[in-house]
Amino acid sequence: MIPGTHFTRPFVLDPNQRVYELIDFHADHWHFDTRQSWTNSRDGESNSYGGGYAHSGTMIYQGDNWPAAYQDRLFTLNFHGRRVNQEILTRSGSG
Repeated sequence: MIPGTHFTRPFVLDPNQRVYELIDFHADHWHFDTRQSWTNSRDGESNSYGGGYAHSGTMIYQGDNWPAAYQDRLFTLNFHGRRVNQEILTRSGSG
C-alpha cells in the first residue's frame, strides 16, 4: 500500500480529475466473479472467489505466538465474506 496513490477500480471512476495516471490492478486474483457486478458477491455467492470485495485493515504478522506458517503473511478483514484473508507477500520491484 502506498499512501496517496490512486488505483484503477472496477465499475468506479476516480473522483480526482487531476491524477496524472492511475496505478493498474496488481493482484493475482479477484474476490468476485468478474463476469458480473461485484454486488452479486454478497451473501456467500462468491465463496469460491474468496468471499467478496470489501476489505478493511491490514496486518503483516511478525510475532512468534502463532504457528510459523503465518510469519510474514498479510492479513485483511473481508466484510462480505465474513472472514480473514491471508496473502503471501512476494516482492516485485519497488513500492
